[in-house]
Amino acid sequence: MPHVIVDGPCSVEQYYTTFRPTGYQDRGIVFKTTECFLNSRRTEALVDSVVVEGGRPQQFFIWLIQRDGGVMIRLLPATDPEKTEGIKRLIVHVAAAIKAQHPDCRYGNTNLQGYVSG
Repeated sequence: MPHVIVDGPCSVEQYYTTFRPTGYQDRGIVFKTTECFLNSRRTEALVDSVVVEGGRPQQFFIWLIQRDGGVMIRLLPATDPEKTEGIKRLIVHVAAAIKAQHPDCRYGNTNLQGYVSG
């Protein structure tokens, strides 16, 4: 399952608080994040997401999980989209927004090395 861990002083709650829907196109792929839902403990969130590649839309949730020392960003297994380039790039886009919360944040463990920079 594609995932990125952001290590450092970042939080799911802060991402939720600053969330704004996004929509953009790049290299023929459409990317959208439309809603963000925070759980009652403020330790997990779901980002309602859509990627359109080759005219084929996939709707899914990106799951944010607060961990000691950071946040894990991954797909919610219940939505299980095909793990395409666009899906992986949108996961990294959300991870980059979380990493940007604080200058001491950095990318930790990931299986998306080819998509993560910095």
